Amino acid sequence: LTDYVIEEYRTCSFNTVVSDDAIRYAEQISGKMSDNLIQSGHDIAKLKDDLNRQSFNSCVERLLEILKSEQTTWRFLDLTVDIVRTLIQRDMVFSEDLVRTFVHFLTH
Repeated sequence: LTDYVIEEYRTCSFNTVVSDDAIRYAEQISGKMSDNLIQSGHDIAKLKDDLNRQSFNSCVERLLEILKSEQTTWRFLDLTVDIVRTLIQRDMVFSEDLVRTFVHFLTH
């Protein structure tokens, strides 16, 4: 059975040899990229990063409103604290208000 499975599902290996023509062509393509194109790529990445941070902060602020609301039931408080805990990342900056509220719910 083992020999049958090995023979039936034998895979071919990929050719890992890179020809000199392929290397020259890759160098030509990379040489044509201008600094402006590279810079615009960095600008787009920065813009996307900024938009993601704004969306993240908006989400966290909404969760903070839920945590502070007098009308929120204990179950929704528990879920909201779990969501905030999941969102904690080292590279994101949280407001002092959110940190105080979160610590309050951790200790109670």
